Amino acid sequence: MSQSNRRKTGIGHCIYCGSKHKLSKERVIPYGLGGDLVLNDASCEECSRKTGRMEQQLLRGHWWPYRLRYNLPSRKKEKIPDLKILIKKDDGSEISGYLPMENQTVAVEFEFEPPSILFGKIRQDTPSSPRVFMKLLGQQPIRYQIDGMDIPLSTTDKMDVPINFDAGVLCQFLAKIAHGYAISRRGIGACKEYFLPPIILGAIEANDQ
Repeated sequence: MSQSNRRKTGIGHCIYCGSKHKLSKERVIPYGLGGDLVLNDASCEECSRKTGRMEQQLLRGHWWPYRLRYNLPSRKKEKIPDLKILIKKDDGSEISGYLPMENQTVAVEFEFEPPSILFGKIRQDTPSSPRVFMKLLGQQPIRYQIDGMDIPLSTTDKMDVPINFDAGVLCQFLAKIAHGYAISRRGIGACKEYFLPPIILGAIEANDQ
């Protein structure tokens, strides 16, 4: 069956657990990242809830500044909580404040080592990043907020931004994309023996494989 026909007729059961009850479409790459590859009748209500929660953790967490910077789509218009930061003054004092998320231009960038399987090894731990960088996606922030009041940033102020990132969730996310894309290209029959669904659904940790 061609890829276009698979999209039109649908898979017919959940690609994660096999259920045929209350099926909905499944985007291989989330709408919030501009994904348009859709598998119809491919995810049951329970699995859709689990994968959606996992995706939202990234889309409305670590990836939000990138989505804002590149104007990526969002179905939900509710206000995202502002980013809590710590301002370090040159006199040694520290002040807790917030950066409004609608003006957020600060992101944290991770540098991961290449997948160990490329070198004939399988790691047993969750991937870690030996190097982390602060990245500006726009202008340097000049104000922060305390109790809703704008406070100007001094040129001597140092700003600490918390790292809101879970490598295990990223592994789940990448496994979901790989699983869905393989099915879109090769069909569900070629993927029924895959071990990715338990990782995607959080039934087992990515570092257990």
